[in-house]
Amino acid sequence: MAPEKNRFSENVYRYSIPVSPDLYAHNPDYFSTFKPRIHKNSRESADAVIQCQIDLFGKEGIGKVMGGLDTFTGDWTALTFSFCCPDRLALASYLVDFAFVHDDVDYKETIQTVRLTLDLMCVVSSANNGKKKYTSESDARDEALRTGSYAPEWLNEGRNEQVIAKTMYKLVEIDGTLGPKFIQQWENWKRSEKEFVEVEAQQCDSLQRFLSLCYYIRGCQ
Repeated sequence: MAPEKNRFSENVYRYSIPVSPDLYAHNPDYFSTFKPRIHKNSRESADAVIQCQIDLFGKEGIGKVMGGLDTFTGDWTALTFSFCCPDRLALASYLVDFAFVHDDVDYKETIQTVRLTLDLMCVVSSANNGKKKYTSESDARDEALRTGSYAPEWLNEGRNEQVIAKTMYKLVEIDGTLGPKFIQQWENWKRSEKEFVEVEAQQCDSLQRFLSLCYYIRGCQ
């Protein structure tokens, strides 16, 4: 066995414990033959998920999105990355939940962006919290994408920016080599999604066309 595989196997068993078979053995939804393991520090991982949601939504908003939190079998990160170094587990769990939330936001933005028609001509203006009229669809679309006006109402933009800054700072602090690489990949992801939304909006002037495009992209034709 290669040295890398040996180290991986050692970490899996060093940092994790088996999940109780009572949680999945007789569950018809669990069809895998793998015996799952969960990180020994799963409580820290779950706490990081809760902290992420508090930072984004406030204490009253915990559970607005499922994210990686699962109080029944353990949170997603503790189960999926049971080999994670303990000193990085909380940050990894925080990042995963943060990404879950932003993936939902991008999906909702995409759905709403293709419903341009007349609604697009009346985008919420963050300056005066009122209605701002635009003379063309392209101007309204650009403003909506730029300001994030299509983000769900449960995402507070001020908190969101603070969480991004705090998270990226912590990443570089904990790993000066991989931290900047993660930040670059995050920016690439957000940029590519924005470009995809813009192309999608140009191609789809109705919900039916948008659904047809999704059907085609996913190889269903």
